[in-house]
Amino acid sequence: MLKKLYNIIKKIAVFMKNEFNYESHRDFEEFYASFDDETPIHFHRSIEFMFVKSGEKPYTAGLESGVIKAGELLIVPPLFPHSFHPIQGGGAVKCNVLPAKYSDVWENFLKGKTPASLVIRDLNLAAELEEHLSVINNTVSPVLKDGVYKYVLGRIFQKVKFTDAPKSKTSGFATEVLRYIDENFSDDITLDETAKEFGYSKYYFSSLFNERFKTNFRTYLNNVRIEKAKKMLETLPLSEVAFRSGYKSLQSFFFNFKKVTGITPKEYVRSQNLSE
Repeated sequence: MLKKLYNIIKKIAVFMKNEFNYESHRDFEEFYASFDDETPIHFHRSIEFMFVKSGEKPYTAGLESGVIKAGELLIVPPLFPHSFHPIQGGGAVKCNVLPAKYSDVWENFLKGKTPASLVIRDLNLAAELEEHLSVINNTVSPVLKDGVYKYVLGRIFQKVKFTDAPKSKTSGFATEVLRYIDENFSDDITLDETAKEFGYSKYYFSSLFNERFKTNFRTYLNNVRIEKAKKMLETLPLSEVAFRSGYKSLQSFFFNFKKVTGITPKEYVRSQNLSE
């Protein structure tokens, strides 16, 4: 028991000694890559999958470290700090980062649980999931992409064993602030109120936020609200989405939506073949 506790503390210490890079851009885009390289410790709200085609790839994710062997698939849950090392002697990998809106599907279904093991070592299941994820790189259809992402998550929920998530907060300030914003974006939260929630002055909190996330509080909050709004627009009318997203008026919603996406909400609805 003491040895296990020591190993957990040691892993936390290693993480805390390193700089965490919060990759905010990952929260608002999908990503697909097939190159093998050194990836320093970072985290994002999005779910990430790493499939190893050949070789053995060392990884650290949360408090779990090990290697992903050929034919296996690593799941990195939302907000899990993680890093990768190149495959010794060369190898081949595929990496998929899902749009952040699917993190809501993950968290709403699991409700505080996490995979007992982050690596899927069932080669048949890993190959099935990798085959479906490969479709994403070869299509521009949002309907097909949405179907693939939901199918992959559904298969994971069905086949993977889950356990209660560890209580330790390895990324401390960063993950707690992101969770707070994610859970309260629809309220009229401000920099001042959020700073008080975490026991800081608004000036120190703002400085800490900017340093950690490379963006300011208002910009990040707007990005989260607009991403949530895009999801809600699939089923709700514009006027309702505006207020559920945390904006006090349609004018404010339209202004911020275009600022973040480059198009108006109505143009977005038409581009996605959604009903207004």
